[in-house]
Amino acid sequence: MNRLKKSGEKADIILVDEGHLLLTRPDTYNNFTDNNQLEEIKKLAKNVVVVYDESQVLKLKSFWKEATLEALLHQSDYEKYELKNQFRMRANEEVIEWIDHFKNKKISPIPNDKEYELTIFDSLQKMHKAIFEKNNDGLSRVASTFDYLHKKDGGIYYITEDKGNYKIPWNITDGKYTWAEKDSTIEEAGSIYTIQGFDLNYVGVILGPSITYDKQS
Repeated sequence: MNRLKKSGEKADIILVDEGHLLLTRPDTYNNFTDNNQLEEIKKLAKNVVVVYDESQVLKLKSFWKEATLEALLHQSDYEKYELKNQFRMRANEEVIEWIDHFKNKKISPIPNDKEYELTIFDSLQKMHKAIFEKNNDGLSRVASTFDYLHKKDGGIYYITEDKGNYKIPWNITDGKYTWAEKDSTIEEAGSIYTIQGFDLNYVGVILGPSITYDKQS
């Protein structure tokens, strides 16, 4: 973006994957000083193609709402296409529906699927042990929601659960290798950034304090 602005050029096409991660406010870390990245990208291209998923908005500096997106779209001619299938899960419709319900804060009975194993654990230690065992048969790792302290200062930070009796270190990355491909990372918990893109046989997902369950409601 900065290069195009500097040269005064306009690209024929700019393709943005994961458009929900575009910034919606200034961010000096990413050398962005304007208010909305998509708005600025539109000024730099004759055509813009954006892949967007409202369920994957992750942080306040990329805080997209439907109204925000629609307002930008209506500033110019546009066409919208719905992606209905992604071949990422070898699961039947019942399992996919259960996950969709869970995402929308609705708990339903766990479905049966001979091809897809879905298990709920009440203990991080039990889940981690199960992932260790699964890893003997194919690449398996633990991942977690971003609810636990993690700094990029070279230190080791832990996810502690089971009433303080069990902990697992956050992914330790040094940029020299791809996280899940290193054998020792079976000991760690990956994040959305280090686990993304891997075809895992099994993944154990730690649901942190931001996700709660009220039995009464």
